[in-house]
Amino acid sequence: MIYNGTIASTVNTGPMTAAQALNFFFPSSGGTYALTLAASSNFASLNFTGFSGSFTLGGAVSVYGDVTLASTTTSTSVAQTLTFAGTSVTQNLTTASRTIGCSLAISGTSNTVRLIDSLTQNTARSLTLTSGTFDINSQTTSIGALTITSGTKSITNGTINCVSVSHTSGNLPITSTGTVVSTGTYTFSAGTLTLGASSTLTVGAFSTTTTSVRSIAFGT
Repeated sequence: MIYNGTIASTVNTGPMTAAQALNFFFPSSGGTYALTLAASSNFASLNFTGFSGSFTLGGAVSVYGDVTLASTTTSTSVAQTLTFAGTSVTQNLTTASRTIGCSLAISGTSNTVRLIDSLTQNTARSLTLTSGTFDINSQTTSIGALTITSGTKSITNGTINCVSVSHTSGNLPITSTGTVVSTGTYTFSAGTLTLGASSTLTVGAFSTTTTSVRSIAFGT
């Protein structure tokens, strides 16, 4: 679907499944209006190529495919989450060097979220890894908090630079090509941290103050 409007608008798709969801394209002819993606909206893909306005999330929003920003697009700072929820697909994220103002989550089924260019996120926001692969693709990253929850996931092909890590449950495999660098504290509440043979974990501090079962595996 192509939207060519010129006034502030809200897009509300409702909770569509991957089979039902539509590709949305917001072209340059739409001007510089403010766009809101309504809460519980699900998209097949989001393409802002040439879009010179701003977009925000009215609540939690999911996308099953690619997200493409333009160098003229503004991602408004908002405490809501855009979730990559694809199934057995590679979802490309293109930021065009724009700062992402919302939180991000990877929570699909055997999906891969791959960076096409650098990822810079508002440091007040977070990136949550629940299930799926985060392929950094040798790009530069700078995010807020990295949150690890239960599910099958991995980090590969580059470095996540974050302000802190909150590992609340589940296994976090950092593959032999993956690196996590946190300037703050890695809070390890529960789960397993698996470091590949050549992977790197660098943190400002390490906290394991709870009594939950935790483990670290090396060289696997």
